[in-house]
Amino acid sequence: MPMDRDAFNRWLRLNAQRVQVAAVAIVVLGASVWIGKQSRAHLAPLEKQISDLRAAANELARWRAGFRAPDAREATMLGDDSVAVRSVAVPTGSRMLVAQAVARQAEQAGLTGVRLSFVPPPDSATVPVRGRVGNIPITVAKYAVSLDCSGSFAAALAFVDHLPPTLAMSTLGVVTQTDGVRYHLVLSVYEVPNGGG
Repeated sequence: MPMDRDAFNRWLRLNAQRVQVAAVAIVVLGASVWIGKQSRAHLAPLEKQISDLRAAANELARWRAGFRAPDAREATMLGDDSVAVRSVAVPTGSRMLVAQAVARQAEQAGLTGVRLSFVPPPDSATVPVRGRVGNIPITVAKYAVSLDCSGSFAAALAFVDHLPPTLAMSTLGVVTQTDGVRYHLVLSVYEVPNGGG
């Protein structure tokens, strides 16, 4: 038996609060489903990145587990420590040689207006530790080389790409000016005691 219009209106007045609650529940349910789908769409790439990072971490852990430092006999077979040290560090007191090498390399890379100065070393947290080569300690020098220059980004990139292992870039600043781009680099220097290399 169909309900007439008056009966329906009476029922609606008596149950108005229930109807409102049901309508709000339907809206909330619809919004939840929509938000869930949107979240899923945004979450999928993040889950892939997490998976890739876990795979990389596992690969690194496997490599670390399999790594073994050479023993004394193997180190001797690999060659003289002093040769290896000279490729990754300079003798203490070689400031001017380092400055000349940096200036020459900057100019060869195409940078102009090269100005060098010696500054205190940057915070040790920004400089990678080198440790030792054999029994020779490699330390960060008590000075760093500050380089101010101009040039193209390609020239700056070529300079940084060809830094010798005796230097590590600690700071890079770029300022665009009306006459071009200025770069400010701070290079940490690795050194060994004078008798070490």
